[in-house]
Amino acid sequence: MLDEYFQISSTIVNSVELEGGLSPGVWITSYSGIARATCIAKPKVKMLIMDEAHKLKDSKSKAYQFVGQFESIAYKIMLSATPDSGKNDLRILLAFLYGETDEGKYRDKFENESKYRTNTKKMYLRPAIKREIKLEKLDSSEHKDVYRKYVELFNKLPNRLFASIAYKVLSSSLSAAITFLENVIEKSGSSSQYIDNLFKSDGEMDLDDEWFQDEQYEDSDYDGEQSHDVDLLRNRFLEEIAGLSDKMKNLLNSRGEWKYPHVKDICHTAANKKTVIFATYKQSLYGLMEALQDEFDIRDLSGETDIHQRNNIVDWFKNNVTEQDKPKVILLGNVGCEGLDFETSSTLINFDMDYNPTVIEQRIGRVDRLKQERESITVHNFVDGISDVRIYEY
Repeated sequence: MLDEYFQISSTIVNSVELEGGLSPGVWITSYSGIARATCIAKPKVKMLIMDEAHKLKDSKSKAYQFVGQFESIAYKIMLSATPDSGKNDLRILLAFLYGETDEGKYRDKFENESKYRTNTKKMYLRPAIKREIKLEKLDSSEHKDVYRKYVELFNKLPNRLFASIAYKVLSSSLSAAITFLENVIEKSGSSSQYIDNLFKSDGEMDLDDEWFQDEQYEDSDYDGEQSHDVDLLRNRFLEEIAGLSDKMKNLLNSRGEWKYPHVKDICHTAANKKTVIFATYKQSLYGLMEALQDEFDIRDLSGETDIHQRNNIVDWFKNNVTEQDKPKVILLGNVGCEGLDFETSSTLINFDMDYNPTVIEQRIGRVDRLKQERESITVHNFVDGISDVRIYEY
């Protein structure tokens, strides 16, 4: 890339070469290479360029400690489409960028957090590729009825964090939601503490996301029944979950996922006959593979895909599709949000939406690339307007 666009020669180095020291020149390495190196010789650096700079948000990581050696150099360039994915991320990155590793002292230089967020966002580049965003909405009355029953059930829980997770799972697929409900029943049967947490407004769930704070449902239907027999109350809730799970299984067997017909139409009409599809949960990805494999040439990438297989799949997707070939589809979980380029496709489907808009931006970035072959890309966002109403409104 440097040679092609800027006529600058460069060399890619691995962890072993980092340990041995670097002679003058332009060197490229990865964050994983830094992490694997046991002892890195500090080179003399005049300019430091960090792509995917949001990966440095953990100030205790080996990568951050390595680049922290160069805080005093004059030229530092940090590249990131999503620098602000958490409440401390941007502060940590700016602290390094301006050469002040003491976050407390650095923060005092600014009147408030919103000021330096605003000043930084002014430097964002405008997209060079035109984006056409299309909403694909739930249009099945049978599905709407079951979705509402699901949301109404979890609206009763005092634990709003857990309820928001439940909404997010349903917004992905019926398959994911059914698995989720079955896990609730199984875990409730094996752990009394698990079910106890569902009925606490401050239940100890291992998650931390400001999007999950939902003041709209502070007064829970179940919360007002604490004077009743607790075991009876919780058994009733589990019975309702079991009944809802059965209804969802019947709907899935009789009507299928409401999204599938829309997905097929999009994939059949996609420019270049190539479509990139993102989904959050494994059950959703498994369902998509089963639903699409007869009509499309389809592959999937996950965290379990080894590097050689991944490279082969990326190369397969980039190859041209002839008139006689089936349209190509590649399925990705959120692990595919970074480090993969699919600029030969201009059609992307968000099979589900994420509470964090930076995740959506990273997904779109797989086709919104410098080498994108077309002048515009089309992004299809699937929303049901019931379980994902807050994401949809955002």
